[in-house]
Amino acid sequence: MGSKVGVAMGYINISMSIALLLAPVIGGVVYNHAGYYAVFYVAFGVVGLDIVLRLLMIEKKIARQWIREPEAVAENSQDDVEKTSPANILDTQPPRSSTNIINTEAPVVDPAAEASDRDEQGNGSKESQGKHRGRPIITLLKSTRLLAALYGILVESGILIGFDAVLALFVRGLFGWNSTAVAVLFLALFLPGFVAPLAGWLSDRYGAKWPSFAGFVATIPVLISLRFVTENTIQHKALLAVLLALAGVTLPFSMTPLMAEISYVIEAEEAKNPGIFGEKGVYGLAYGLFNMAFALGGIIGPIWAGYVVKSAGWGTLTWNFALKLCEPQSI
Repeated sequence: MGSKVGVAMGYINISMSIALLLAPVIGGVVYNHAGYYAVFYVAFGVVGLDIVLRLLMIEKKIARQWIREPEAVAENSQDDVEKTSPANILDTQPPRSSTNIINTEAPVVDPAAEASDRDEQGNGSKESQGKHRGRPIITLLKSTRLLAALYGILVESGILIGFDAVLALFVRGLFGWNSTAVAVLFLALFLPGFVAPLAGWLSDRYGAKWPSFAGFVATIPVLISLRFVTENTIQHKALLAVLLALAGVTLPFSMTPLMAEISYVIEAEEAKNPGIFGEKGVYGLAYGLFNMAFALGGIIGPIWAGYVVKSAGWGTLTWNFALKLCEPQSI
């Protein structure tokens, strides 16, 4: 498709995975070694660092006001030198002739007509603004591609954060592991996530549909197989680690293309109706919808996972997760 949006979203997906998968582990380790309040000290420190980095960040469009490209500066300097040369000065001076008469009189404008034109233009602009007000969000929400992507993101977020809520408790109850052992287990799920840029590259090249479809299909048997981890043995521990590593590979293939699909939808709408989203575009609005869908999945996932595990057990949760992954494919 010519763009590199998918690759960029792959790197963003890596950072999100780091936060979602390692934050509970770090919190558990700090809690065991430094106590309850130390966990919040770490959180406040991370938030403070984030604020500082945001203040230091300069957007590209703002930087252009102070920084000019070296090539443009060099070209302008060369043009100034050429214009101030004696030959160019003589060439640019108009020939003196008595027949050259310059009309310096200003055109006569009727005040009433000018006021009438101004009113018509003013009323027209107001009507145009009122007519187009609210259209970008409506146009986005009318896109079935965008709605399908947002629903897939909601499901993916619910499963990922739901695992965060119950996986650590499950292995602690089954294997008797401490926070350090759980941290190693989460690394098995996180480290394969570095394939996310590859999933994004495939999305840029072939579109988001098939990479995302393949990711969802490949994740289903992995989630179902997690139900076979039932005993405190080396074989079952190794099986759990292998299955989580496979999930770490398949989940980015289902999530990253959906993140890139948001940009693809906007580009497609702009291609069909140039200027439909105005001069500034709607990328911020569209990814605001992405954050909303991801946050909604983060609310539903842990509640859903905790309820299913408590009422029906770990095995029921795994096939329940797998069944939920089938829904985005039917849209």
